Amino acid sequence: RGKGGFTLLEMVVATAIFATLMLSVGMGVLAVQQTWRKIHMHSAKIRSLMALDRVIDVSFRNMIPFTWPDEKDDNKEKSVFVGDENRMVFASMHRINEGDPNALRFISVYQDGDNLCAEYRNTPIIESDKNDAGMRKDVLATGVENVSFLYLSKSESGEIEWKGDWDEVILGDGPPLPLAVQITVEWKNGDVYSWLRRTAGSGKHESFGSRQAKISTAK
Repeated sequence: RGKGGFTLLEMVVATAIFATLMLSVGMGVLAVQQTWRKIHMHSAKIRSLMALDRVIDVSFRNMIPFTWPDEKDDNKEKSVFVGDENRMVFASMHRINEGDPNALRFISVYQDGDNLCAEYRNTPIIESDKNDAGMRKDVLATGVENVSFLYLSKSESGEIEWKGDWDEVILGDGPPLPLAVQITVEWKNGDVYSWLRRTAGSGKHESFGSRQAKISTAK
């Protein structure tokens, strides 16, 4: 030991203590960062699910039957509703506001790559019409692996069954819309969520269907 100095052993011990303290501090900071990252990711996930839930709740619950003459098929009246396993097109009522005075909105919900998308238009979305004028597209969810729909049907005998697609030809003179629609979204990270909503104009027992029946009787 020099005068006022330290021995080699003391230097080694001090360095070891300092390194241990720095390692502990570093591990603590890393743990805090990881916790903050998880909280941030969880919060973002909750916000995304809540936004998706609002879109589904408002549009699905206000879904109504709607037909439109198809100019490319001798003006034959065709239902705007399309119910496939991975895509749905429908008409929905929505609140009138100053920027959009139209009470009807036509919506297409489908998977595009790894995104769940919705397209909106104020005029009917007909399968044979490829015109995209006035179409607005929103991404409802990202990192999506698969999107699937199920449609609730009630047969003439009163039996309830789920269908993977809604075929007007098969359903014949049945209700123009399913009684309810379920959408299931599978994310690439393994998360799976389903939303089940009744439709507004699904049958004679619904308010929209009752009004239709009264109108038909009056005529």
